[in-house]
Amino acid sequence: MASVLRELGALHTALSRQALPPAQMEQAFHQLTYLMCASAFNSLLLRKDMCCWSRGMQIRYNVSLLEEWLRSRGLQAGGAVATLEPLIQAVQLLQAGKKTEADAQALVQTCTALSSQQIVKILTLYTPHSDLDERVTLNFIRSVQYRTGVTVSGVCLCGLVI
Repeated sequence: MASVLRELGALHTALSRQALPPAQMEQAFHQLTYLMCASAFNSLLLRKDMCCWSRGMQIRYNVSLLEEWLRSRGLQAGGAVATLEPLIQAVQLLQAGKKTEADAQALVQTCTALSSQQIVKILTLYTPHSDLDERVTLNFIRSVQYRTGVTVSGVCLCGLVI
């Protein structure tokens, strides 16, 4: 992450020296953070080894460093920090409790920037890396599906037949 922040700093310095207007600077970093977030989020959705508690901690730490860097340069107004929200919520999903009905309800309420399918995909891919951690049960995933209205086998779990 240090090298990423170093490169972003070099770009920020170069753009500042060229007297780029603040609105365009904000837009440039908005686009860069969007691409970084999309790349990391896609890795979560495509790689099972990324969907675990420890990776979630590592990603959240790196995202917080990026947020701090953006704020320290006054780039949060252009929406650069806001583009990180789906990744932040995905990481919170990895770190949250995944056992009770209350946990399912909390996840659905917390993960507003994620689609129902994304939530279910991350829960399905979740891999425990220690004896203290457990796999997400099928019943828990079904509970989340019910609360989000995800379609399974042609029947919407919110009670309507499709």
